[in-house]
Amino acid sequence: MEKLTLEVFRRVLTPEHIRTFQIIMLALAMGVTLFGVVVLVLYLAQPVGEPPDASDVELIRMLTLGHALVGVAVYTMSGRVYRLALDRATPAGPAPRVPALEEAATVLGRMRAAEIVRLALFEGTALFGLVVCLLGVTNGVMQAYPVYWLNLLSAVAMVGFVARNFPTAERLERVFRAHFER
Repeated sequence: MEKLTLEVFRRVLTPEHIRTFQIIMLALAMGVTLFGVVVLVLYLAQPVGEPPDASDVELIRMLTLGHALVGVAVYTMSGRVYRLALDRATPAGPAPRVPALEEAATVLGRMRAAEIVRLALFEGTALFGLVVCLLGVTNGVMQAYPVYWLNLLSAVAMVGFVARNFPTAERLERVFRAHFER
């Protein structure tokens, strides 16, 4: 029976599979980007008004601190979560022998699932930050205290991550070599 190698993985890694990876990553990044555009358009459409209430400022301050804590936690543990999701694809002991092509297809599915999990963590953090910005825009805090635009950083980081790690055959082969090649 054939062994799982990079050559076998390349046979499974078709342009359609790569395109699926790309569509998933683009869709997640576009959702965050479009939400960010909505927040910015609402900000630009807001008339300059009275200073916000102290309770509104305190709410945005507390949400910003919560967002920062969640962001640090997510970005700190995301690599570990990703590796754990990939490692689950590697059998702990002697695995039943399956054809190498079937095993390569399973590995590709695990790679896709691990990437979706990692991006979901990033997206949740990005959406949290964008919601804080949206609340700040609607209650006038952003106009008075622009420092709270720092909540956009997690959205920018997520979109930057997608751009930097956009799936190509070479990148997916690199992940395969790092985690699955025997």
